[in-house]
Amino acid sequence: MDARRIAIAAVAALLVAGSVVAVKLAGRDAGPPPRLASSAVDPPASGAWFGSWVGARYGNDRQARQRAIAELERKLGRKLAIDHTFVPWQNKIGWQPAWDVAHGRIPLISFGLRGDTREIVAGRHDAYLRSLVAEVRALHHPVLLRYAFEMDGLGNDRWVHTGADYVAAWRHVHGLFEGLPVAWVWSPNAVAWDNQRRVESFWPGDRYVDWIGADGYNFYGCRNRTDWRSFGEIFEKFYKWASVRSKPLMIPETGSTEDPANPTRKRDWYVDAGKALQDMPRVRAVVFFDSSNPCPWWVDTSQQSLDGFRALAGRAELRTLPAAGE
Repeated sequence: MDARRIAIAAVAALLVAGSVVAVKLAGRDAGPPPRLASSAVDPPASGAWFGSWVGARYGNDRQARQRAIAELERKLGRKLAIDHTFVPWQNKIGWQPAWDVAHGRIPLISFGLRGDTREIVAGRHDAYLRSLVAEVRALHHPVLLRYAFEMDGLGNDRWVHTGADYVAAWRHVHGLFEGLPVAWVWSPNAVAWDNQRRVESFWPGDRYVDWIGADGYNFYGCRNRTDWRSFGEIFEKFYKWASVRSKPLMIPETGSTEDPANPTRKRDWYVDAGKALQDMPRVRAVVFFDSSNPCPWWVDTSQQSLDGFRALAGRAELRTLPAAGE
């Protein structure tokens, strides 16, 4: 009897080992790896959430911003799963996250940009940060928090200083929000992975990150750029690095400009983005940047572009909406 148990255990071990090898060989088609732990905002059971930052078209007051979001959803024929808001340093979170919660969207709140990391670690901004904690607590609902995003960007070293300073600030801010239903999104620029050692210097550690993100754009014709980059090309290195980690992946900012010489090129960029996401199954949320700052990222810069964006937003794997109470 003992010998039989030993034999069965040996066969089971071989089967498990074979499964692991198969998953590794399958590569990007293997699906999401097991998560180390759940967070306040776990990814959808299948597919990915679709969201956007919706820039001001009619002004920045509450009524104008609500109108812009409602219009985008009407153009797409669907609700956004994630609504992205930006909180300038020393500003309040404001009314929009609560409004999103009431309308069934998940708030993605980006904050902390240009807050000096050394001053944060020293506690000089704790009063301000605790005011944000109070605002988030008052929502009584899980939210996504993206602290000090694009820390690797040009000129950001003036307030980021070093990777070690950034990590210390992240952990300090994380501690202030302890106990609240928040999920933390770590988000460098996608180009940061051109220097993997440097981008890893900003990594706060598995315990302090719930989602891994990257921002990336097709800058064709903007900032003197002449290279047209597909969605897949932009996020290839990020995906390779991040997909082996036990975290869901997010693209918190992305978009494309037009090509004046090819009126359908931006439409095709959106269509290709949908195909690329099929090869990136560990990306569980993608959030676009519908704005003209600093480049014309508007999703409807032409009717053809809007058609392409609508087709992308309508893909079955991106149709998932948050469950009630999520």
